[in-house]
Amino acid sequence: MKIKLLFLIFLTGSTLAQQSTGMDFKIPIEVSHVLNDALNGKIKSIFNHFDHYKIKMGFPTTAKLTDIKIGFPVNVFDIPDSSLSRIDENIPISILLKKYGINYSKNSGHYEVPLLLNDSVIVNIKIWEADSTAPNKTQWHVAGWGGGGAFEQRWQKVIQKWPRNKGFNPILILIHGKKHGIGYIYIPEKGDYNLTRYRSIDYPVNLKEDFKDSLYYKLSDSRTTLLDLKDSIQSWNTGATK
Repeated sequence: MKIKLLFLIFLTGSTLAQQSTGMDFKIPIEVSHVLNDALNGKIKSIFNHFDHYKIKMGFPTTAKLTDIKIGFPVNVFDIPDSSLSRIDENIPISILLKKYGINYSKNSGHYEVPLLLNDSVIVNIKIWEADSTAPNKTQWHVAGWGGGGAFEQRWQKVIQKWPRNKGFNPILILIHGKKHGIGYIYIPEKGDYNLTRYRSIDYPVNLKEDFKDSLYYKLSDSRTTLLDLKDSIQSWNTGATK
């Protein structure tokens, strides 16, 4: 089956970012390959039962696999908010990710790849790499889906300001608890101490650092962001136990 693909240029990432952080934030080409194989039916995935899942994923009933295009992957790290209570807010962000990030893909998080229909984002597909206990340590797989058009519209503002064709590799960091989650962006090429509010997911609205710059022209100092976030998390958790 031939799938129409929209491969937005997969850059290899900035050497400067890897040298300054000690981590490689490049997006592996296997991320796009495994999704392409899934859409073509070469590997088992939810797309083997597309007609059953397409409504749940947000596609119209008339959608066909041959109509789908693939967008550019987003590198995502998940960090439990319980980890933040144990850290010094002066920690470099790359070290924070390496020590406390939930590593679905070795020293990377996971990837969310948008699927488009008629140039509109319908859903994000989650791509993970097998962990060290798996028989094939290099096996990538389609792990599920989530997000959608609203997520992609917000992310477009990030990559417009920090484009990959200029060597930037923006990272999405999701800090979450049992009943809340919040997103931040990290630009490795701009140093190891930036952490800027991205989006809120069912989070209390009393953050000290509110989202103000919708175009991300100004990055926030991670030391201030983490300090405020730690105070807020402690307040939320204390309130949740009352």
